Amino acid sequence: MAGHVRVLAWLVVLVGWAAGHGAAAQDSRSATATAASAPVVRIVQVPLQDGRVSLAALARALLEAYDLDGAALHVPDRPVDLSGTRGRLLLLTARKLLLDTVRFEIAPAGETLFVTIDRERTRELRRRLRSRVVRMVGGLVGEDLLARTCTLDLPAGLDRERPLAVLVHGVESDPEIWSDLRAYLARAERPPQVTAFGYPNDEAIERVAAELAARLRALAPQPIVLVGHSMGGLVARTVVEDPALDPGNVRMLILIGTPNQGSKLAGLRFALEAADLARAPAGGDAFGRALLAGMRANLVDGLGEAGGDLLPESVFLTRLARRERNPKVAYRVVLGSRSVLSEAEHAALCGRAAALFAAHPGAAVAAGKLERWLAGLEEVVDGKGDGAVSLARGRLPGVEAVVLPLDHLGLVRRRGILASIPGDADHPVHTRISGWLGGLR
Repeated sequence: MAGHVRVLAWLVVLVGWAAGHGAAAQDSRSATATAASAPVVRIVQVPLQDGRVSLAALARALLEAYDLDGAALHVPDRPVDLSGTRGRLLLLTARKLLLDTVRFEIAPAGETLFVTIDRERTRELRRRLRSRVVRMVGGLVGEDLLARTCTLDLPAGLDRERPLAVLVHGVESDPEIWSDLRAYLARAERPPQVTAFGYPNDEAIERVAAELAARLRALAPQPIVLVGHSMGGLVARTVVEDPALDPGNVRMLILIGTPNQGSKLAGLRFALEAADLARAPAGGDAFGRALLAGMRANLVDGLGEAGGDLLPESVFLTRLARRERNPKVAYRVVLGSRSVLSEAEHAALCGRAAALFAAHPGAAVAAGKLERWLAGLEEVVDGKGDGAVSLARGRLPGVEAVVLPLDHLGLVRRRGILASIPGDADHPVHTRISGWLGGLR
């Protein structure tokens, strides 16, 4: 039985990894779980024959449920009898080895094995493991690497009757990204009140949102306008759409280049760095090489939590999508459509990637999924994304978006990655924000 347990545990670990990396589609048994408090799970159905499950069939079912090629993985076709004490003990042992992140259930008629992956518990266990590793490394260098500091420096002479705009930066960024906007707003005839919220940008979005909500609650009844760029918009949305966090004094939410349905580029940092290369003579070809290299780097980077939260259909985004818009808050959405690859360059990149995967037999299990990932990477296609967030995944249901020909950085800075705003012209996002703030006075 020990050999069966090892094989079964290995299979579920593999699918658990996939569950934590954005594959969150649910089958018919969980499709109706739409309440915000419902657990985020993944359910896989495996056929049984006379109470027996084939390890090969189990492997194929688990892998194919996550768009992986189960036929490319060679697993011994050993039948395991689950109807007796030995089989049930096998499933119980596998569950305990996986720290109760998986549950097995045999249908009453005995024709199906349901494998339920608890994605929330899986994420929590990864957090604990990550914290232990960081704490250990911190002990070696004599520094508390788990220390988290958030800042919200209020302007001098704060008028409690006038709205306060709180600017929230995104991943791999800091409050300095708002310098151009703040300079523009300061030149207004009656400058609005502005401050910036700073936070560790690799932290879990829900934790950052809780910190921001606490600071806004302490300011009540001060009217607040939240302005979030990129992941900062998700932090701000969480504050106003989670009833447990809502401070009650936010009047407007402005989302700029926010991946409301996630970004296939996840952490965004390597994509933005790669996009910078597009300005070199090699253009799209240099971006393609950097993007493929960044894909590998992103797979081995496991210390930050923000990247996982930003993946489409992550546990965080699944929860957020279940919540309703806050009826007391006016929503504004601004998205960019300037990106680094033309349609033809994107197609060429997909072709090179397919050839690369075909040349490495070891990539056969994931090759199809990676090819589909690249084919749907609208974030980097000019006219469909801003280099980090696609128009399709940036839109917020029920809110009309303003779409501008700017790249991800250029949505908030005068000098973007691909172009700059001329010195004698106003920034189109800055002018809109100024108008929205002025309308609240």
